[in-house]
Amino acid sequence: MDMDDLHYPQGVREVQFGSYRKLLLLAGPLILSHMGLMLMQVVDGLFLARYSKNAIAAIGPSGMTFWLLCGLFIGLVGYTNTFVAQYVGAKQNDRVGSAVWQGIYLSLLAAAVLLAASLIAKPLFALVGHDAGIQADEVVYFRTLCYGGLGFMLSAAISGFFAGRNDNVPLMLAAIAGNLVNALGAWILVFGRLGLPEMGMAGAAWAAVAGQGVQMLILACLLFRPRFLREFGIWRDRHVDLPLMWRMCQYGFPNGVRYVIEILAWTVFLLLLGRVDTDGLAASNIVWRINGMAFFPVIGLSIAVSMLVGQAQGAGRPDLSKKVTHRGLILGQIWMACCALAMVAIPNLLLDVFLDPGAATDHELRGLSVILLRFVAVYCLVDGLNILFMSVLAGAGDTRWMLIISGGLHAGFVAVLLALSLVHASLYTFWLAATIFIFSAAAAWIIRFRSGRWENKRVIDCPPADVIEGGCPAHN
Repeated sequence: MDMDDLHYPQGVREVQFGSYRKLLLLAGPLILSHMGLMLMQVVDGLFLARYSKNAIAAIGPSGMTFWLLCGLFIGLVGYTNTFVAQYVGAKQNDRVGSAVWQGIYLSLLAAAVLLAASLIAKPLFALVGHDAGIQADEVVYFRTLCYGGLGFMLSAAISGFFAGRNDNVPLMLAAIAGNLVNALGAWILVFGRLGLPEMGMAGAAWAAVAGQGVQMLILACLLFRPRFLREFGIWRDRHVDLPLMWRMCQYGFPNGVRYVIEILAWTVFLLLLGRVDTDGLAASNIVWRINGMAFFPVIGLSIAVSMLVGQAQGAGRPDLSKKVTHRGLILGQIWMACCALAMVAIPNLLLDVFLDPGAATDHELRGLSVILLRFVAVYCLVDGLNILFMSVLAGAGDTRWMLIISGGLHAGFVAVLLALSLVHASLYTFWLAATIFIFSAAAAWIIRFRSGRWENKRVIDCPPADVIEGGCPAHN
């Protein structure tokens, strides 16, 4: 996309900014890369479901706990993409390289914290009180992911350089390569193929770490292409820029804390389900992965929308931000409606990926999963709104208000879950509470967006005077 489109008078070339065609072209590689991330989780779930019931039951709580821990840092270093997008929109390419490096430095600190966290894996999961077999698998999976934290962190930071500039094909190619490594590694290591020992849960975790590491290395190599060195000062601006790093923390930490709150709430959801019923937890983990088939493409679309919003905000054009948002919402809702229909119409076909159709031992698990898919189908109709509105507000820099709204909503959700646990509520009651919560969250984000209070938000310094007439929009 020609970024000069942002600065033309109304009705000339800017009419193409955020068109459905351009939005789909930008979102396509991101959708494929996030579908790849979903496939990585599906592959792990597929192999572990066929390996043992304990393994598929353990992967949800342990994986969610890992993302709970690193969510703060992912939200922080991943916010590099918004800084890059707004600098590009403001025609300040000379600041892009420095923004990327501050994200890299913060990634190194985050990886050190994850390594330290691996030491508390055993006492952490002992507190949860799951069955001994599940607990052992949870410890192994969580600890191994922590060992590979550097790959996760650096990927999030470096991806911001490409996503923020709408250069999404490298993200797709790196994701495909990483997922191929993960799939092959999981097949070999979980079951002990090609003469290697059977590793089970540890094998799935190491395969995920290897796949993420490959993805990170590819992006790092592409980052240092000669053209990027010249145009964006990628190597020249590698010094620590404390004022810029502090500003990234001011906007990125609220974003990261919001991630932590959200992941914590859903981790509590899964952990409490494990106390209700082991089969119910296994069914929930299977359904969660099918759910990923629905919302991961919308996440890819939402990143494309968010980066266009960031560029528009950097150029002082909130009208273009709203235009892109509305078109992204239409595309997202069409997709989510189709997914909801599939979950109701062909649930067993979707479940066949995880459960052997001829296995009598999976009959009860399949029955539970079919019913849970109906809950997912209902909340799919509004979950796309949650994903897209949050991405738009984050792209504009409205992270502090997002934290307040999200914190209040998720605190209420956790309180309800704990109350349900005290009265020994059923599996379906927990899922009903989750569905009601998702609808409530959608209403809150719609209200915030329609208030218009995000329209003049920015995360970067004031751009050159010839970019925005009438002065610099306000910061948070």
